[in-house]
Amino acid sequence: MLTEEIQEKVAPEMNSRVDYERVRHELAKAFTHAQRKGGQWVVPAGWLTDQLDRIIERLQAQIGGQVIMTAHHGIVMMIRDDTCMAPALKKGAYESMQTDQVRGWLSPEETFVDIGANAGYYSLLAAKAVGPKGRVIACEPDPTSLVLFEENVRLNGFQNITIHQRAMGNRIGTNNLYLSADNAGDHRLWQNGGERDSVSVLEDRLDDLLGPISDLHLIKIDVQGYEVDVLWGAERLLRWHHGGLAMAIEYWPQGIRGAGRTCQDLLDIVFDLIKRIYV
Repeated sequence: MLTEEIQEKVAPEMNSRVDYERVRHELAKAFTHAQRKGGQWVVPAGWLTDQLDRIIERLQAQIGGQVIMTAHHGIVMMIRDDTCMAPALKKGAYESMQTDQVRGWLSPEETFVDIGANAGYYSLLAAKAVGPKGRVIACEPDPTSLVLFEENVRLNGFQNITIHQRAMGNRIGTNNLYLSADNAGDHRLWQNGGERDSVSVLEDRLDDLLGPISDLHLIKIDVQGYEVDVLWGAERLLRWHHGGLAMAIEYWPQGIRGAGRTCQDLLDIVFDLIKRIYV
């Protein structure tokens, strides 16, 4: 990874050469062309390709790894070229059922909360679905994923996404995020016994981060086994919305046990507080 001194010189200079307004305009034309041609999206050669290459070059300098661009459902994304999300997105097969569920559950002017947002895939889909009068509130603790997420928001021109750089749980303070070297979606707030690098991140509770939101419609939680703590830290919010809130929650028994909780813990709070759930 480049030193902070080099990044400070490289990133602004690379940024200054990117015309984001025109990039978004050209991307919109490319998506329209793809729709007319049956959905196959190809970046045309020339100016737009050069601009996107500059963005990728800058991002790679910032995160110290390879970055690729993908395009799905009318959004464009910069993601780390890992062994999990990247191959699936390249094939257009990334969590297709969950993608359809999230897109189908959201309507204009609603609010979506994304816990464990990674590079922003579901947040971007949601921002498009809820429209400019809707809201997306996203939480992502990993600094590298956050760099990509913020770039993806900028590229797509969304003004309705708020990002909080923190993990959600059942306490306020700091925690260690244990990083996966080959899968950005497998960073964890618990140590699995193997050797992983870690970073210190802020941890917060949804009850403290968010007050009652009248138009809150859907919460997505994918935090590699830490789901129980997130739900415990959102009890007041869930009770306030009892019966009127949909949730999409990852259910990974091994991860739940790794985080020191039980599957029964998850089921107890689900049946007590949540009526519409997709696991």
